[in-house]
Amino acid sequence: MLHSQPHLSKRGQTYQWRRKIRSQSTGICDLQVSLRTRDREKAIIIARKLTVESEQVFEAIDKNYLTKTEARAWLSQVAQAEMAKLERLQLIQKMDGGYDDEDRRLDWAHRKAWRLLADRGLEATLDAPLRLQLEAEGASCGDIECLENTLDLLSRSLLSEGMSNRHRREFLELTDRDTMGAYETLQLRQLTAAAKAAAWERFSSAPPQPAQDMAAEIVEGLGSMLFASPVDTPEGSKSDHTPRAETMAKPESGISRPIEASPDPDSAEVGHDYDPDIFAVIERMSAAKRKEGIEEKTLRQYVTFGRLFVTLTGKRDLTKIHKSDAARFRELLYKVPKSWGKSSKDANATLKQLLDRSASLPPEKVGLAIGTLNRHIDHLQQVVTWAQEEGIKVDPALQPNKLRRREKERANQRRDKFTAEQLRELFTSPVWTGSKSEYHQLRPGSVIYRNGIFWVPLICAYSGLRRAEIAGLPTAAIKDDNGIAYFDIDFTEERRIKTQASKRRIPIHSRLIALGLLEHVEAQRKAGERFLFPDLYDATLKVFGRDVSRRMRQIIDQTIGPEEGKKLSLHSMKHYVQNILSRDTTVPEVVVREIVAHEGKDVHETDYEKGSEIELLRYAIERLPIVY
Repeated sequence: MLHSQPHLSKRGQTYQWRRKIRSQSTGICDLQVSLRTRDREKAIIIARKLTVESEQVFEAIDKNYLTKTEARAWLSQVAQAEMAKLERLQLIQKMDGGYDDEDRRLDWAHRKAWRLLADRGLEATLDAPLRLQLEAEGASCGDIECLENTLDLLSRSLLSEGMSNRHRREFLELTDRDTMGAYETLQLRQLTAAAKAAAWERFSSAPPQPAQDMAAEIVEGLGSMLFASPVDTPEGSKSDHTPRAETMAKPESGISRPIEASPDPDSAEVGHDYDPDIFAVIERMSAAKRKEGIEEKTLRQYVTFGRLFVTLTGKRDLTKIHKSDAARFRELLYKVPKSWGKSSKDANATLKQLLDRSASLPPEKVGLAIGTLNRHIDHLQQVVTWAQEEGIKVDPALQPNKLRRREKERANQRRDKFTAEQLRELFTSPVWTGSKSEYHQLRPGSVIYRNGIFWVPLICAYSGLRRAEIAGLPTAAIKDDNGIAYFDIDFTEERRIKTQASKRRIPIHSRLIALGLLEHVEAQRKAGERFLFPDLYDATLKVFGRDVSRRMRQIIDQTIGPEEGKKLSLHSMKHYVQNILSRDTTVPEVVVREIVAHEGKDVHETDYEKGSEIELLRYAIERLPIVY
């Protein structure tokens, strides 16, 4: 109790409401709710309302509960189903290329996520102390990001209407009940999380090996094969290892026919076994795409799409989504603020809140761009297609791809490329000529701060690398081949590469070396830094270099001008590099493609062409003009 306020307490900096009551039938009943506020006055108001409302809740709890027998039966059923699923998954992994690091990460994330949901409830999150604990246990940033995504998807799936209805149906069949109440539904969720957590932990400590165990048992019972065989078994004796006559295939017309095995209902995968909840489908789709090397950034976009779709349409069950819902989704995409998704608060905003905010904005700041709108439509199409392939009955008239809108401009019209003159003008910014302070790096001063904001645009102008590729460079990615220093672009735990063509070597331009880039690399290594620009990592959003894009917008407006530079961005430098090299007749086309990470035009170019020699790549890079 906090300052004589009933049932109000603090957990860390956040207030919570908690109330216990002794029930005649269930013993101690404990309700605990995070108020999600640090404001004491707000917490007191909410706590008082909860105290009043809880009277009816506890009265219902006292009359509506699961018996211990029912709870044990449900736990047993869920645990058995989860163990069976894990055994099937293990078999598929063993028979399909082995168990790699990504599989281990996903298994670890699921095991941890289910334990958190069982111990902390369905609103469990990765708070700062828990993150520190996980890091102390050896978890990497990639592991923690995977856990956070898994935790969010499992929680949403367990809370979904589809999953609740499924649990209700299965529980009533299991117990022969006619009905169940709201509190029993809460108990089922808690028991489900506990059972799945126990199953994952049991499986991780000693995975069952049914095939090996059965084979060992049979071999042990065979005895010596030199002196006996099943056909020598005396008449009237029994042998567990002798095939029954009725199971043998009978020859017909001299042709031996195989026996048709009867389907095993326990192992058969049927369509209704898949949860049709949109977040459950996204989770399963994301798990498969991770194994294909898809970037976590892209996988997060699916979750973001799912949240937006549910917010705008109010529907999660894919079997209940129709063509009119998809059309309504597109219609509302034109009415939400352009800035949607830039703030963490948007994830929990209601449709009314989004529309109210749009009403207060000027027209030019309302409605998602056509490219963004089409991306959300594409995500809906991919989720629907994935669900259909799983056997989920989706409305056949639901064809989201027909809702895409035609872009008003071609891709090369939406963004300009820099010219060498514009880049020289850009690099007259105080960032590269002298700033007032590192915090006020865009204000004129006397000191040049050689941080990520200083280096990333320069490297981009002299290499054509993407923002995230530069901002997320590990110090170990700066390598040397016969005296030629180069950037080794490959995926890391924190940053995956965009495509297979993105895996490449880019020699470091002599101008960057003259400006002291290699000295910066060595200094970062001596300081024990893993990344070249640790100041550019956004731990909240788990992305590299987002601040650079924001600063670049300010720098372009400041040096080139908001009107002339409105279609310029950091990515425009990549187009600048491609334009310079593709027009240089001394640089082969294949080298240009390799530098800018574009796929080849045909199978010969994509599958049979090997990486260019480092000397040829250096020649091409050195053809880029000096702009700073």
